[in-house]
Order: sequence, then C-alpha cells, then structure tokens
Amino acid sequence: VYIGGLRRDCDKNEIREAFADFGRVLKVWIAQKPPGFGFVLMSCPGEAKDAVRGLHGTRMCGNRVTVEMTNDRRQDNQRNGSTTSDSSWKSKIRTKRDVRESSQFRSRSSSRKQKMKRKESEDRER
Repeated sequence: VYIGGLRRDCDKNEIREAFADFGRVLKVWIAQKPPGFGFVLMSCPGEAKDAVRGLHGTRMCGNRVTVEMTNDRRQDNQRNGSTTSDSSWKSKIRTKRDVRESSQFRSRSSSRKQKMKRKESEDRER
C-alpha cells in the first residue's frame, strides 16, 4: 500500500498502528530522500484494500495522506513472462551509481572529441 503526503518526521509506529486496525502489518517503509511517502506491506490483499478505503484522506503524522494500492509487481512480471521474483520497494529507488551513469552526468569529453574531429575534417576540406 502506498502512502503519500507524509511529513519528514513521520513515525513508523504511528503508521503501523493506523494500518493495524485493518489487519496484520508485515512491514512499514518510509522514504528519506526524498521524504514524503512510504509503503506498507500487509498480510493479505483484502486487508490492504480495507486499509486503503479506511485511511485514504485521513490525517496521519499530522498531514492529510493519500493511501492507494500499489501494483503487484509479481503479478505484472508473470503477465509479462518475466521470472524475476524481486518485488522489493528498494529496487524501485535509483542508486547513486544509476544517477552517475545517467545521461545528465556523462562526461562531455566524447562530444568534445567529436566536435574537434569535425572541425579538423572541415579544415582539411578547405
């Protein structure tokens, strides 16, 4: 279950208690960078749906929150023919390495080399 609109100082225990009214809570994860959202894993989908109906739009940790069902990645993977069973929330979060390797942070030296080669070939043609 996704929870959005959380305050930076939100307490896992407060979330756990709110969701425990609807069933057994297996795990609570709150994002730190960037803050403001989290996930709750409940023991069965029916309890999770009840929690979404009961908690969406309520106040939690001092803020009005959005509570929604997330996509079940395991079912999505089975539909798409994938055999991976990794459904951890952390796999959705970009690592520092991912950020460094993204196009935004690529070295510009290769483009400089290309420009120099073009300039040299233009000079030769003259």
